[in-house]
Amino acid sequence: GEPAALLVRWAEGEVPPGGPALVEALAEQTCVALAGAARYAEMRDAAVRRDRFFSAMSHDLRTPITAIVGYSELLQDGIVGELTERQLEMVERICQVSGHLSQLVNDILDLARLDAGRMEFHLQPMELAELLDDVLAAVEPQAAAKALEVRVEAPAGAQVVVDPTRVRQILVNLLSNAVKFTETGAVCVSAGLDGDRGWIEVRDTGPGLPGGSEEAVFEEFLQLAPKGKREPGTGLGLAIARRLARAMDGDLTARNLDGGGAAFTLYLPSHRDTEAQR
Repeated sequence: GEPAALLVRWAEGEVPPGGPALVEALAEQTCVALAGAARYAEMRDAAVRRDRFFSAMSHDLRTPITAIVGYSELLQDGIVGELTERQLEMVERICQVSGHLSQLVNDILDLARLDAGRMEFHLQPMELAELLDDVLAAVEPQAAAKALEVRVEAPAGAQVVVDPTRVRQILVNLLSNAVKFTETGAVCVSAGLDGDRGWIEVRDTGPGLPGGSEEAVFEEFLQLAPKGKREPGTGLGLAIARRLARAMDGDLTARNLDGGGAAFTLYLPSHRDTEAQR
């Protein structure tokens, strides 16, 4: 970078004992501060460029993905004539892969916004039961396809102050994972209030988490398949879910259950100064 100069003038006109050492220390600290400011400016510019890149990538990738899904659905509906069983199977796979790619794009964009501090949150009071009702409607078809029961216990009137869209995003991820890794038994959802925060816990009867991975499951791009079972995914869902929870002054934790299965607990604030909303 550009050279910097530090000018020190003593009021008495004479350099006091220890003066040169003091000036040297001040010069070193000034250089460190200037270097830090320059580094911060570089990182801020890089974050802006990255955000612009991901925004452009979002548009450029979503447009063809939407076209692929749209034409595939038209084929499934028989708009160009009846398809054979083998052809329908191939079109269904196209739709599945396209959906996976679309989710990957959304996850990467969410991660970029969280990293840049540009994720918007619109906080409002919401009843826990209402949040769960909306989410259950989204995951019931997935559970029904595996003949799994989804049990819900939520107290009436219990409220939290959250962004409902982001909480639903978290809960859909947790419930989808619970159904995905559960072959028999049930998925249980409970909720309540504990002091100044609310909580929602999702429990399953699947194989549980690999030993000692209760924190590792929240790492980005890391998939820990229980007992060697590999499932499709980006490895970003839980990482994003925890960061969304913490951005709303909550948290997300995981643990193995004694009788088998895993439990994920989402903590959310039950009250908040509305003027402090992000």
